[in-house]
Amino acid sequence: MKIGLLISSNKVSIHQYNLIKSLLENDIEISLININAKGIEFSSTEKLKRQIKYNGVYGLISKLYFTFQSRIESKLLKRLVNDDDYFKSFQLGDFTFESVINVHGNYSKSGLVVRLSNDDIEKIKETNLDALLRVNTPGIFKGGILSSSRLGVFSFHHGDNRWNRGGPPGFWELYLKKPSTGFVIQILNERLDGGDVCFRGNTITNALFWQYNYYNIKNESYSYMLSLVLKIKDGHQIKTETSQVFDNKLYLIPEFHQTLKYQYLLLKNVAKKTVNFITGLKDEWSVHYIKGNYSDISMRKATRIINPKGRFFADPFVVSYNNRDVIFLEDYSYKEKKAIISAVEIISNKEYKIIGTVIKEDFHLSYPFIFEFENELFMIPESSSDKSIRLYKCVNFPLEWEYQYNLISNIDAVDTTMHYINGKYWLFTNSNYNSSEHNSILECFYADTPLTQVWEPHTENPIMFQNGGRNGGYVSDGDKNLLISQKFGYDRYGKSLEVKEIENITEETFTFNKVMDVHPNFDRKMIGLHHLSSNQIYTCFDTLKRIF
Repeated sequence: MKIGLLISSNKVSIHQYNLIKSLLENDIEISLININAKGIEFSSTEKLKRQIKYNGVYGLISKLYFTFQSRIESKLLKRLVNDDDYFKSFQLGDFTFESVINVHGNYSKSGLVVRLSNDDIEKIKETNLDALLRVNTPGIFKGGILSSSRLGVFSFHHGDNRWNRGGPPGFWELYLKKPSTGFVIQILNERLDGGDVCFRGNTITNALFWQYNYYNIKNESYSYMLSLVLKIKDGHQIKTETSQVFDNKLYLIPEFHQTLKYQYLLLKNVAKKTVNFITGLKDEWSVHYIKGNYSDISMRKATRIINPKGRFFADPFVVSYNNRDVIFLEDYSYKEKKAIISAVEIISNKEYKIIGTVIKEDFHLSYPFIFEFENELFMIPESSSDKSIRLYKCVNFPLEWEYQYNLISNIDAVDTTMHYINGKYWLFTNSNYNSSEHNSILECFYADTPLTQVWEPHTENPIMFQNGGRNGGYVSDGDKNLLISQKFGYDRYGKSLEVKEIENITEETFTFNKVMDVHPNFDRKMIGLHHLSSNQIYTCFDTLKRIF
């Protein structure tokens, strides 16, 4: 496969450098398309006059003040993250390329739109490139460059282009308190940030400050450009989203008053967290249960299981076995800062008994998903601290379980849930490859038996990359195959649940329909709900409550 890199400088970021390195290691032939700007040189005085002409005095002040804010945040980010390479530039001279093509970019008076001459377009076409990748060339490409390779120009937009076109990337999500921050890989066309989207991702918004949010989304996004190119190399067809009407405004550098408001929001958030820390105000999960199928219950009538002192319960799964109804759950210790798996037996709709520890390891455990196979019970608890998806077998219900082996090793994944559909076992898990959170990416693996250690990845992994991608329990509902997904709010983990029905799943396809949202509206003190389990006899769920 032959790729052309659109550059205007031999200096690139660490993300761009690693992408190019990986492409070359995978035998991608790379040419450089060096676009030198062709325009008029202006003195400092002339540049200032042009800035005032295009932006006005208030616009110039706004731009300068936001630049000041950005520099402060860059220095703060450098102190907070252990990532010196992020702040460095790297040289393309470290690599050997197939060819270097020098062309001239003709920029518009605004400095935003760039076009290439017909002669330069022909130079690029003569190399018979499969695709162009924009690396560090500024401007909005228009004209013949967009069709000068077989597949077009691939480019990132760090923002969810369904509502956010323009920039700065990562800023407006904080300003508008959006729960997630998106990115797309698009094939450019004449519309600003409205290209043909061939990959979309949304990760949780980092509410600390916008440069940190941008740092996270850049770390998350670049590996998917590599994956996309390698899929094309292997013969996969590019699937693009259906174009939609864009009815939102174009976002630009914030005006002076908007930057002031943003600073106020940051200070307010810091003050809030500081007060909570000093006063001991915290959020605590607890588990509730009620008799009946999930679709028939009233949550406000459920019985709450009282947390033991110094601990809290979460992630409940209810199992009816050997004439006993037992809730298996995460049992978190504040002192040890990790959890074990414990069990609570349901005596009646109002009476329960905490019967003891089920599984305890040296590392954190939670989300004790349980399934039955050949008349035996098995558990797959969350064990990401061990970088594994582990399998346990019940030897004496409900308290005695034995570790069997890892279903998948060397994986950073949480909240694994299994479904049996169309003669295959499908393992849904929330992976993390490039960031510190597991809330957005849902991957799927499949096999003919649930006890195997050989799981094939789904062709479309990740099958979800969005708010609502993280698993949040399991419900049994006849022939329906339902996914229970967590949804996060702005600066709020586990705000609510979303129930989806799997419409179709094969080794190459995955589609679903949304069924309902579930919110903890039955009690005004509840601020979160992130797990639901039902076996048609009992239903259990957990809630988040703010307490002193």
